[in-house]
Amino acid sequence: MPKTVCFASFFHPEIVRGGEQEVAYELFNAAKRDPDVRPLLICSVPPGAAPGLERSGAFVTGFDHREDQFLFFPHEFDHFMQRITNPLAVRRFREFLIETKPDVVHFHHTLMFGADLLTVVKNTCPSTKLFFTFHEFVSICNASGQMVRTNQQGLCEFASPARCNQCFPHIPQDAFFFRRKWLLGHFDRVDGFIAPTEFVKQRLTEWGIDGAKIQVISNGQTNLAPEGYGGRTSIKEENKGRKSCFAFFGQLVDNKGLHVFLDAVDRLLNRGVGDFDIEIHGANLDFASPSYREEIDQRLRKLKEKGFQGARISGSYDHHRLPDLMSRADWVVVPSTWWEIFGLVVSEAWMFGLPVIASDIGGLRERITHGKDGLLFPAGDVGRLADIMEECLGNGELWHSLHKNCRPPLSADEAWKLHKELMLGDGEAKAS
Repeated sequence: MPKTVCFASFFHPEIVRGGEQEVAYELFNAAKRDPDVRPLLICSVPPGAAPGLERSGAFVTGFDHREDQFLFFPHEFDHFMQRITNPLAVRRFREFLIETKPDVVHFHHTLMFGADLLTVVKNTCPSTKLFFTFHEFVSICNASGQMVRTNQQGLCEFASPARCNQCFPHIPQDAFFFRRKWLLGHFDRVDGFIAPTEFVKQRLTEWGIDGAKIQVISNGQTNLAPEGYGGRTSIKEENKGRKSCFAFFGQLVDNKGLHVFLDAVDRLLNRGVGDFDIEIHGANLDFASPSYREEIDQRLRKLKEKGFQGARISGSYDHHRLPDLMSRADWVVVPSTWWEIFGLVVSEAWMFGLPVIASDIGGLRERITHGKDGLLFPAGDVGRLADIMEECLGNGELWHSLHKNCRPPLSADEAWKLHKELMLGDGEAKAS
């Protein structure tokens, strides 16, 4: 009989775009192609995030008549402690487990699920294997898992009750102490953890999770590039003209660094350099802070006032549009200002053979080798980013030297195979 594997994701990518939900959905679809398993997908949804899909009094519903896909509406959630506060929602989730009888439950988030549901799984289905993939540091950091110092807007190296209290003075140190104990207590019920980079594994180990239980498996993605395109040859390989288009892909929220990119563009214009284009493709601007949205508007108006006509801006994009959007770009800029866990945009760029210009932090630093398959600059350093962009502008020799080393990402099927070995095999994936 096929084994039932339940993937639990925060949001569904067709409700809200985001890296975590894309990775979970890719694994779910890859598992659907495996005759050895019956995959289920259950996606948690915050109150009011999908009003057209909510059903009065319902906590678990089907999703748009899609086979084996479900939505979970907890309705009430304690973000600080990462727990569901509505006991009826917990009961309904338990009933879902009893009904579906999963052999494996694989959580991709605690948001709108809660760490306590890990214990619920083990108490309800003692023989079920439980796994958890970390896509951010919500468990470690109360600042939306970003590990950014809210009091001085700098990167945070580690969490402690005293340091967390400095970022959130209204929350006593004791609360942060008990929060960590609460979370680690539930994580102790997990059979195995998955981290997309060694950087993430190191941070989790330092925080208190047993490193021996953490397996590093790169995020997989379906390769959307035409055959013979990807990291081997490229449509751009035939383009011997100027390498003059810089593109930003991703979420338009505070920590993704769009402001750094726009400030670098402004710096180039001040130098009299203007013979280039920029493209901005992103979603979830409504999740950015109001002040950040205003900052971005001001920067775009400033560029327009200076007569810059090379900006092309679009909103959210579906994955099937990536070939068209990537074909217009020469360089992909990833100017994140937080500890980027993995950087799916890097994989998307390399999928199409495009060099990446990225912040020299976290998972980006681990994945990109400066001068080989991309270029790195100190996070938030507008001047250095402007210097690199100016160096890249029209530099076909540099572009081709980086392009030839852009390796296609791990495929979704390859990633699922590694997950399957870990969850249903001998407990250890043979590659990462």
